[in-house]
Amino acid sequence: MEADWSIACGPDDPGIVVPWEASGEAAQCRFVDLRVAPHRIEEIAEAQANAPLRSALLRLNGAGSPLWTAKCDAWTTSPQNGDAPFDPYEMDAEPGTTAFGAGCYLDLLPRQAPLFASFAKKKQWMRAVIDSLRAMPASAARVELVMRPAEVDRSAGFGFTCFVEGCGATAHAAGQSWAEALGLAVAVLLDTPCPSGFLDDTMGKTGE
Repeated sequence: MEADWSIACGPDDPGIVVPWEASGEAAQCRFVDLRVAPHRIEEIAEAQANAPLRSALLRLNGAGSPLWTAKCDAWTTSPQNGDAPFDPYEMDAEPGTTAFGAGCYLDLLPRQAPLFASFAKKKQWMRAVIDSLRAMPASAARVELVMRPAEVDRSAGFGFTCFVEGCGATAHAAGQSWAEALGLAVAVLLDTPCPSGFLDDTMGKTGE
C-alpha cells in the first residue's frame, strides 16, 4: 500500500482541539465521545452513510484501543462532479482506474494522558505505522499520517490526522479500495506497539 507521513506543526497549520462545536450551516456537528458512549455514533452523520467508517470509529474508540477519535469526515470524487482523477503513481493504481475516489480523515488522540507529549517518540511511532502499512498488499489506495499540535481540555500535546483514500474506474471500485485500506489502516494503528517511554512524558497546561 502507498503510505506516507508528515509533520504539520507550524503556526499556520490547523491543530486538533477537543471539545469542539461547529457553527454556521454545520452547527449541529459537535464532538462526540465514543469512548464513553459508543451508542452516540448514531449522531455522527458521516458514520451513518459509511459502514466502513462506522466500523473504524467503533474499533478506534473501543476499550482495548490506545487511541480515540476527535473528529472525522468522508468524501467521494467523480468526473461528473468535475473532480480530477488521482495520480496512478501516488495511488499504486493502474492507469485508467483512478477516475473515481473515496476517502476519509480521522483525527486521533491518545486514550491515556500523558501520551504523545514527546515529539521524538511520536515520530518514531508514526514511522513504525507507515512502515507497516507500506508492507500491506493493497493497491489503488493511499494512507497519510500527519502529526499535529493538539489541545484536549486545555492540555497541550500532539495528535495525528489519518487520511485514507481509495480509487477505481467506477464509484463502486473506489469505495471498495477505500474500505479495504481503511480496515488495514485501523488494524495497524491498533497493533503498532508504543516505543519505550512513550507514555512517560507530561503534557503541559496552556494558559487559562
